[in-house]
This record gives sequence, C-alpha cells and structure tokens, in this order.
Amino acid sequence: MLMHYGKPLAFSATGDTFGCLNFSAQPPAPIARGRGFVTVYEGDQIVWQGHEEDLPEEHR
Repeated sequence: MLMHYGKPLAFSATGDTFGCLNFSAQPPAPIARGRGFVTVYEGDQIVWQGHEEDLPEEHR
C-alpha cells in the first residue's frame, strides 16, 4: 500500500481521506469498430463471408 507523505499510516477504505496510490485512472479502451462478420447472399447462395473491413468493392 503506497501512502501519501505526511498522512497517517492507519487508514480505512471507507474514510473520506483514503487514497490508494497503487492504482491510476486510465481512460477506457477505445471501442473497436469494423470487426463485424458479414455474409453476402445472391439469391440463396452465399457469395462472400468475412469481416466487414475486408468486404470486396464488388459487394459494397
């Protein structure tokens, strides 16, 4: 447990002066977009399957 310099060593997690320095705030991970799985049909036939960023121009 890392403590602030000059703070008492006794602590309580429910106290209003509690501050744990072991953890730092991190921004949320960016949402990955474009990884949807796509199935392209022509009639009843599947003509292409894969991730949407790999979709050939002829099927866009």
